[in-house]
Amino acid sequence: MNNRKTKIIWAYVTEVILAILLVFLGCVTLGITAVTALVHQFAVDFATLYCAVFFAAALAFLWTFYSKADTVFYTWLDEIQAFHVYLHATGYVVAVEAVAIFLLVATKEYSGSEFSLIAAFAFFMAVINSYTMVKNVIDLMKLHTLFNRVCGANDKQSR
Repeated sequence: MNNRKTKIIWAYVTEVILAILLVFLGCVTLGITAVTALVHQFAVDFATLYCAVFFAAALAFLWTFYSKADTVFYTWLDEIQAFHVYLHATGYVVAVEAVAIFLLVATKEYSGSEFSLIAAFAFFMAVINSYTMVKNVIDLMKLHTLFNRVCGANDKQSR
């Protein structure tokens, strides 16, 4: 496996590890009973006020990504093997947010502490991936600016 794929896999693994550590930290500092009570109390609020917003944002970004896929910039992204990395990352955020919404809403029906801890894990994954999505959008904007600068310089030289 090449270094690039290893970095990508490691990025996903670290998100899972961080979410597990956050749930563990909550259980150690507050206690499992308090964490599950907090999840039950705020699960629907987390799902509707946070996860649903970022789910919609991720879907909108995915649609924008698709609609621009035939542009020169996105062709260039494909040439440097970055297009699929950003595409999969965006799809991953959509999936994580959808799973988090489902689990958080389902927490109202399932009262087990294990289920609540899984929902808390999903919520932390959603928060982490929301940050990652915003960072990816910013990075794409920077790449687009670089692309425009380089292509603009090449256009001026060819005249």
